[in-house]
Amino acid sequence: MSKLVGAFVLAVSLIGLGQPLGSRADIMPKPRLEIVGLVDDAAKSGNPQSADQVMARFQSTGVNSVTETTLWNWDKPCPDPLEITRLRVSAEAANNRGMQLIVRYFPDPSGKHLHMPLRPGDRRSFADCAYRLAMALPMVRIFEVGNEPNYKRFWRPQFSSDGQYVAPGAYFLALAATYDRLKQAEIDRHATVTVVGMELASKTRHHPLAFLAAFFEAYRQSQRNKPVMDWLSWHPYEDNNSDSPGTKHQNGTAAIGDYDLIRSTFSQAVTGTPQPPDTPLIYSELGIETVVAVNKASGYDSNCLVFQGIDPQIQGYLLKQAVTLAAQQQGVIGFVQFLGVDEPRRCGWQSGLYYSNGSRKSSLPPVREAYLWARAPDTGITNKPGVPE
Repeated sequence: MSKLVGAFVLAVSLIGLGQPLGSRADIMPKPRLEIVGLVDDAAKSGNPQSADQVMARFQSTGVNSVTETTLWNWDKPCPDPLEITRLRVSAEAANNRGMQLIVRYFPDPSGKHLHMPLRPGDRRSFADCAYRLAMALPMVRIFEVGNEPNYKRFWRPQFSSDGQYVAPGAYFLALAATYDRLKQAEIDRHATVTVVGMELASKTRHHPLAFLAAFFEAYRQSQRNKPVMDWLSWHPYEDNNSDSPGTKHQNGTAAIGDYDLIRSTFSQAVTGTPQPPDTPLIYSELGIETVVAVNKASGYDSNCLVFQGIDPQIQGYLLKQAVTLAAQQQGVIGFVQFLGVDEPRRCGWQSGLYYSNGSRKSSLPPVREAYLWARAPDTGITNKPGVPE
């Protein structure tokens, strides 16, 4: 008995007394993924009760984060006070539900606002607005800068009149300026700011790997002596809505199944820059669209000839497969689904786990199971949430 008591005392001295109590968390298993979330602006109403109701629905999907978007307009005050109120209400509603709000910030691609932060003054304006957003939203830790800058809808021009690939260099300058201002906000507000860069579209026609290489070539030429992002972000859409997330592509598309290629390209590209080759990777947007059931069609406002959805049960299987694969890839820190609730426009996106009228899709239970599994501590036990090898 005395030996058992002695062993207990020794264990206490090693675990509890020999080091600060807070450091005991270091020996606890980490979650498989730090971020499991949804991209959805549905809670961004500015109304606390409405925001809470939406966040409660999102919480039921098993996620721990919600990403909302906010736009920069070169000819408008930024940030807009009303927009700050909406984001703050969303952040508080998410926090009250045990989740966190992530803010995605990028130039407004719509209507007459076709102005990109290309000139030095515009880059300063873009970066300064990000600083003010961070200062006004101290409860928001993660800021994503840009949205698919390798896609002409969100960043223009992609190529110059003489055919040079100019978008990567222009986005590099904007991201670098914004990173610096957000890191100044981190100091000024005494709270961590995680800057997420790239947000690259994965499909062949958007040249994701070529964009990555050209971006870091511009980085090298700039002789910048510090990083430009804390996390690397990727939107791993497949070529077709029904394709498996584990597909390995030979055509230039780079998605979850091409993890090794993304990692090796990134590690090679950062050579000669201060950007760490092991920068964490987050799959920050993947939407898989479903058909709209006949008895749910009244919740949508028009027909759409190009709509190509799949059965919700197949959506559930594919999302489950995607998050399971992501959780097993070294250095991947998160997985985020595009939309919690379908957009009511039939020509919009129907990739939510809820129909636009608020009723659940059959994909919700298996996806929730997979999301909760991905958030759980990695104990080394290899059981997966019902996804075949």
